[in-house]
Amino acid sequence: MKKYNVLIIGTIVLFLSTGCGRTYRNTGSGPASPVMTYDEALERSNTIQKIQDCIVDKVKYTSDTLPEHINQAARYTYDRGLGDCEDFAILAKAMLTRHGYDAYVMFIFPSGGGGGHAICVIDHDGYYTYLTNGRHVPAKRYSFEEVANIIYRPNYYYFWGD
Repeated sequence: MKKYNVLIIGTIVLFLSTGCGRTYRNTGSGPASPVMTYDEALERSNTIQKIQDCIVDKVKYTSDTLPEHINQAARYTYDRGLGDCEDFAILAKAMLTRHGYDAYVMFIFPSGGGGGHAICVIDHDGYYTYLTNGRHVPAKRYSFEEVANIIYRPNYYYFWGD
């Protein structure tokens, strides 16, 4: 039986998996790759492009089914093979920071209210670029506000985690 630690932050619930050891075959449109564990994926995916390819091949988008947002730990998202925008952003941040990139999970909301979106912002060569649902958007922006304005304008945003 898997064990989980639960951390409740406001309306955000974070499940931290102790590791389930499952692996998934490549379900992308390209040729099937060998089954990779999360640790192997972390080691082999060492550039923005490889990280994007790994995430897109291994994780499929699904909406949270509960009224509150549930942010999954990176390993759990990879092992499960499913996640929403927050889960994609958390996984991308974990993989990017493993290889020395400065990466941030950014939540962006329209200023008029309503649903928001989470992305992984990368500080890369003096400008910011980002991954959204695992796909790299090579937009060169020079502030977090400029990145947020691509998603919603006007908006407000905040960062999650360290």
